Amino acid sequence: MNNRELLRIFNEDQNDRIKSDQTKKTWLAWVKKRDKNRKQKVLSLIKNRKITTAEDLFRAAMIFHHSDSLVDIKKAQQLAKKSMSLGHKKGRWLYAAAIDRLMIMKGKPQKFGTQYKMRRKEGKTYYKLFPVNPRTKDADRIKFRIKPLDKIPKIIK
Repeated sequence: MNNRELLRIFNEDQNDRIKSDQTKKTWLAWVKKRDKNRKQKVLSLIKNRKITTAEDLFRAAMIFHHSDSLVDIKKAQQLAKKSMSLGHKKGRWLYAAAIDRLMIMKGKPQKFGTQYKMRRKEGKTYYKLFPVNPRTKDADRIKFRIKPLDKIPKIIK
């Protein structure tokens, strides 16, 4: 049975990103504070062994994925891997996204092409794909439910 508290936390996390005005300069500080609180709640659920299903593991991984800490991103990768091993289809994508995020945080090109950087120009917001290692094969991307490199948009407006 899925954890209802974790579902609430996950939905809040997603709504903060989907329904909020990310163009405001105050948004990033606001969401980071909320992310930190969510992460603490999820850590407590993990400690109390309340996260057991593939769906719960995926949701917990997403919370950690939204951190800017290497330790947290590694935790996201571990949780996503376990979710993936239990058959969660989106867990595959999140596992690859965590790898990409780790690579970027280490100053290296991402492997799969899942991560974008928000940019603002002349009052407009767009997302630019972080550099991608061209040696990663499209077969590896497809394995993790990611489009071939030539089908991944370089800029999203």
